[in-house]
Amino acid sequence: MTLSYPRPHRPNHARRLATAVSTALLAAGVLVGCSGDDGPQRTVDAFLAGWRSGDLQSVGMIDPLGSKLPSADVAREIKDLSGELAATPPTLTRRGEPKITKDIATTTVQVEWTLPGQTRWAYDREVRLAHGGDDQWQVIWEPTVVHERLAKGDRLALRRDTGARAAVLDNAGQPLVTPRPVVRVGVQPNGVADIKKLVKDLDAAFKAIRPALVPGVDLTDLPNRVAEAEPGAFVEVVSLREEAYRQIKPRIYDLPGTKFISDKIDLAPTREFARALLGTVDPAQADDIAAHPDRYVVGDLVGHGGLQGRYDERLRGGPGLTVVVER
Repeated sequence: MTLSYPRPHRPNHARRLATAVSTALLAAGVLVGCSGDDGPQRTVDAFLAGWRSGDLQSVGMIDPLGSKLPSADVAREIKDLSGELAATPPTLTRRGEPKITKDIATTTVQVEWTLPGQTRWAYDREVRLAHGGDDQWQVIWEPTVVHERLAKGDRLALRRDTGARAAVLDNAGQPLVTPRPVVRVGVQPNGVADIKKLVKDLDAAFKAIRPALVPGVDLTDLPNRVAEAEPGAFVEVVSLREEAYRQIKPRIYDLPGTKFISDKIDLAPTREFARALLGTVDPAQADDIAAHPDRYVVGDLVGHGGLQGRYDERLRGGPGLTVVVER
């Protein structure tokens, strides 16, 4: 699941709907929270401060059914839901005073994350509170408080997206290289039982396929990459043309920890087509990253040899960043 940012402007019909809902609530007797210390805004502000600091001990928490929740458990779940964004907690801003209907208060909070490259991603969330018998307000906790698409066990993650690579054209202006189906072969760390055995089995499988279909695959740094990755991450090993994947699938599909993603990559008609002239486009290898740490990261596509290598900087697209929900 992919989350795009920044958030687009809401269309006019959404604003009309929001206005209609607000009018209906006012007709039903919605009150703006008072400004005294006993109002729900005090609890909201304490919750927002605790969200950022990771300490919610001063905030009463309940689930949507009204059962009490340990504040430490909620703080831990917020961190888990934040996933790869947890190291930089969001800026949280309460928008106006809470609105109270009977024993339920509702307030809108802007959640603004600072992503790598100082990119900002902001959206509004609704925080609800219930008025308890002890005359205290308690936050009604659910994962959607962090983001509307999150559920228990989910986590936010960052995905680096490389822009579309420019085409190499023939003398008639037609692309020699076009998007063709591939299968990205990777490893999920928490599914690997024995990384040394997995590397050995993968190496044997790749070497058994004709070199014309499968390039030499360097697995030297795979154990380190798996060890450093998040447990549920996809650690890419190689992208294979469908023909090559069909041949190698029986050897690797059932290996513990292997994962497979269908995709499209700009490729020549065959691996050997005008190879010396065109060069190849492959996932960044360890020596690419070592030579240009400011340019490439694991997973980037890099031109090697021929025109692809010589004009790599002109042909490769600029990288982007996407926030995704991992389940």
